Amino acid sequence: MKKLLLIALGLATGALAQAQDLHYSRIQEMRTWYNQALQTDRQATGALNYRTLDYQGIIAFRTATGLVDVPLLRKDAHDANNGYLSLTGGVSIDKSNSRVLQNFSGMAGVSYSLPVNAARNTYVAAGFQGAFFQNSTNMGSATLPDQYDNYRLVPNRATADPYGSAEVHYISLNAGLSVFHKSEAVQWYAGASMRHLNEPQASNSKGAGYNLPRTYSAQLGYVRQIDGDQRIGVHTALNWKAEAYEHLANLQYNYEFNRFGFDRGLGFGLGYRYQDAIIPNFEFRLEKTTFGFNYDINVGGIHKMGMRRTSMELGIKHRF
Repeated sequence: MKKLLLIALGLATGALAQAQDLHYSRIQEMRTWYNQALQTDRQATGALNYRTLDYQGIIAFRTATGLVDVPLLRKDAHDANNGYLSLTGGVSIDKSNSRVLQNFSGMAGVSYSLPVNAARNTYVAAGFQGAFFQNSTNMGSATLPDQYDNYRLVPNRATADPYGSAEVHYISLNAGLSVFHKSEAVQWYAGASMRHLNEPQASNSKGAGYNLPRTYSAQLGYVRQIDGDQRIGVHTALNWKAEAYEHLANLQYNYEFNRFGFDRGLGFGLGYRYQDAIIPNFEFRLEKTTFGFNYDINVGGIHKMGMRRTSMELGIKHRF
């Protein structure tokens, strides 16, 4: 049990260290957090996502994120397919059980999209973000056995490490580029982004060794309408984080139908997080609001070690 506890704590600490990056599997809803230039909708949208992550009840994380994208269009420009400016705002909160590890982040961004073809349905876009982070550790209630008497470890004794609790604040600057296409039959996008352009210092200990290195991401998506009621698509996010990486792809099928005066839709999909999890998902749309559910089936290294990890995700997206 002690071995599992140490493994779980190490994983959780690593998760907090990467807390500036979201780990949602519903990447199509959170993509402007990864790349501000991926605001491809010409109407305002809002998204709420909630994710749970549990290591056999030893340590658990809860993450909640809200994201709003607002294109700034002239009243006569909604159907003119002109270039447009977009604003994005978001808030995300991570908490572990016992509040040993906590993270808060707030983000604001702006992007500009410009049509580049005669049909005015293919765009290039550039975006910029500023984000504020507050990372906290609180080991005051922890009972890891680091206290000794003359003979042995003293069980259930709170840690005496004076550096066991701390709070760090920093600001990160992020930028991205994209090209995207929107027509009735086909929609696609491709983007690239860089985070921590300013290499912020993420520790109260001063020194270059505590600066966050720049991280890189690529995003790809393609959606095709099979007939008037069905669509199939794939969304991919590739993230390189210093010496780590997180690659995720999601294949999605959607069926639209109109019954009893309601515009509705159903969706089924299967995602894969590289060397980590297979992620089946389901979504239901009623009018302008989509509800989604994802569940992680762990296939990564921790599963092979005999440790059980469970994770699920709920998402709501609304088009205003």
